[in-house]
Amino acid sequence: MSSEHIVIIGHGIAARCVIFELNQRGYKNITVVASEPYAPMCSTRSTAINCLRGTERGTSDLGDLILDSYNDFEKFNEKHKPSGIVKNLETHCTPTDSPKLDKWNRRYPKYGQKSSFQYFKKELNKELFYIDNEAYIIIPEILFDWFQERSSYKYIENSVLKVNDYKIMLENNESLSFNKLIICTSFMSQSFKDLVEDEKLKHKLVHSKPVPGSYLKYPMSAFDESQLDLNSTYCFRVDEIHFIVRHLSQDVLIGATSTNNSMDDSGNIEGMKNQIDRLTKYLKGVVDLPLFEDGELITGIRHKGQSRRPYWGEINKNIYATWGLYKNAYTFSFSMAKDLANLIQK
Repeated sequence: MSSEHIVIIGHGIAARCVIFELNQRGYKNITVVASEPYAPMCSTRSTAINCLRGTERGTSDLGDLILDSYNDFEKFNEKHKPSGIVKNLETHCTPTDSPKLDKWNRRYPKYGQKSSFQYFKKELNKELFYIDNEAYIIIPEILFDWFQERSSYKYIENSVLKVNDYKIMLENNESLSFNKLIICTSFMSQSFKDLVEDEKLKHKLVHSKPVPGSYLKYPMSAFDESQLDLNSTYCFRVDEIHFIVRHLSQDVLIGATSTNNSMDDSGNIEGMKNQIDRLTKYLKGVVDLPLFEDGELITGIRHKGQSRRPYWGEINKNIYATWGLYKNAYTFSFSMAKDLANLIQK
């Protein structure tokens, strides 16, 4: 068992995976520093679906990385069987008159037509093209409880002012020494850009972008069980609009929107109203949606790396970081944790 003191900044899915992986390798002397008021984590403000959606190997380095990471996620799920992860199908649809139809035909050459969705009690609009994708629907709070019960570390709720000479200066003027530091701070990673030794890598970090994403959460009681199955967990998706029923957490998520290069976490109200109106039109006579005002608007600020490429690795001597996981945080984090643990173990 290593006696090295490892400090991790951040407490989202990336940090949880790193902690778990390090614990598995005998690293127990771990301290986590995070500040929910200062930097609210996006991980619990996400629709959290793991779905390849037509990604194929050999088309791009990003696609290959997504596929490799997806495989690592599946291996983790099969080995550890964590709570809060449900494997099912995501039915992805688009109207036959949609301007995006050509895009979906390119992505899904096996697109077809059907008139029913197994979790709805009435037939859908027959003018929808669809494809079923294998999907893992994740309830972050339940998954995080699972990690918490199996992880060993000390938690400090505070924000970091400075990192210098193997010490972290906290906002309350206390300091924390470390042997190794891991930065898992999503869109706040730019605050640590001066620690990045390689200038090209620093350039990529500086040119990454925060991307707020909003969705609505409703209690399951807001829906009529005579219209849809409320005893399962599944996702129905029209273009970019999710309709996710989560039986484990007894709620329904609708959305989501994206706003590039913004730190605004107040929520995309107009964008969500537009999505509710569109989904109401598609589901007319099949599922009655509750009012916009009855939902809880939730926004998480994701981190989009330059050219959508994520990063994880050593940025300075004994200092490691990951950023730019973006919409694939629940995919990339499992590969990232394994790779960082390998580096640290060297």
